[in-house]
Amino acid sequence: MTPPRWSRAVVGLLGAVVVALGVLCFAAPTALFGPDSYRIPVRVSIGLLGAVAGGLGVAALLAAATGTSDTLRTVSSALLVVTTIAPGVVLYNIGYFDTVATSGVRALSLSVGIVLGAGVPLILNLRVLHRLRSQPAGSMEQEPALRHADQVDQPVR
Repeated sequence: MTPPRWSRAVVGLLGAVVVALGVLCFAAPTALFGPDSYRIPVRVSIGLLGAVAGGLGVAALLAAATGTSDTLRTVSSALLVVTTIAPGVVLYNIGYFDTVATSGVRALSLSVGIVLGAGVPLILNLRVLHRLRSQPAGSMEQEPALRHADQVDQPVR
């Protein structure tokens, strides 16, 4: 069963953002975390963090390009884990290196923005992909909301 187009778009868009963040961490960590930021406080290289983010982003872009529901579900799960961890890691490290308070309106707006902009679409995406997986092959007619936009005008059998 093929997933909806918006599912591929969500994974592809988030994959592109993660690749950009990975390249930024790998090539220019000082642009994101400040001049003294060759390692984050837990002694992990920011270049390694960028390489891992870049790899996850490339996997998301490839999953969006192939469009199978299994690959989209796997990558969406990985991106959701990263989305839940990212606000704390970014805020803590920016606050550590730039001596910026890690609480307040700026930190809250960044965390809420990441959760609403990435987490909610990924959760909805995973729900749809799970529903597609659990349905038998011929039961697409029972769920008209899951049909593609180009199939809406076709009569239901």
